[in-house]
Amino acid sequence: MKIFTYFGSSTNIGQRIKYHYYNGSKLNNFLARFIQIFGWSCFSVTLIEKCNSNILQIREDYYLNKFKPLLNFMTKSYVDARKIKGVSIITKYKISKALLGRKHSLDSKLKMSLSKSGFKNYYYKKRLASKTLEAARLVKGKAIYVYSVNNLTLYNNSPFPSMRETVKQLPISFSTLKSKVETGISFKGYIYYTSPLKKTKN
Repeated sequence: MKIFTYFGSSTNIGQRIKYHYYNGSKLNNFLARFIQIFGWSCFSVTLIEKCNSNILQIREDYYLNKFKPLLNFMTKSYVDARKIKGVSIITKYKISKALLGRKHSLDSKLKMSLSKSGFKNYYYKKRLASKTLEAARLVKGKAIYVYSVNNLTLYNNSPFPSMRETVKQLPISFSTLKSKVETGISFKGYIYYTSPLKKTKN
């Protein structure tokens, strides 16, 4: 099973988790995309180290460089967690109430759009690594394991990430694949499964 990790630091871990929980799906970053796709039920939180606040950012950089987590794009923290000050629930309520019903003018919307367009956008010309995208496809889709009938070797030594990809690469239609998968009945020299075959000992 593929495990995707994200490393972060905070002087208030509870507040940090709440922030990701309530705002994660609204943000434009790799962690947010995975929250949108898989939901919070597929995530867990682990505290890996406690340290003094004056070395918090140094320790985060250490873990980012050592493990290179797939959901962190950068290998160096760009925000000092000691300087992030939380806003109380009451203050948030007051701000929300004061802004209720207010709308940005077209001029303001244009300025905000231009301020985050092109190279000014943090994700400009950046994308998830191909290995990350491929792993995500395997997690989200239904992998298809294709074996040769003659010697039970796995086609290309790896499963297809989905039935759609299987149909693209092999001479079999989608409806035929659905009828043959998991049956052990061969079609044009191949048999199809959704999990790897267990090798039997002689």
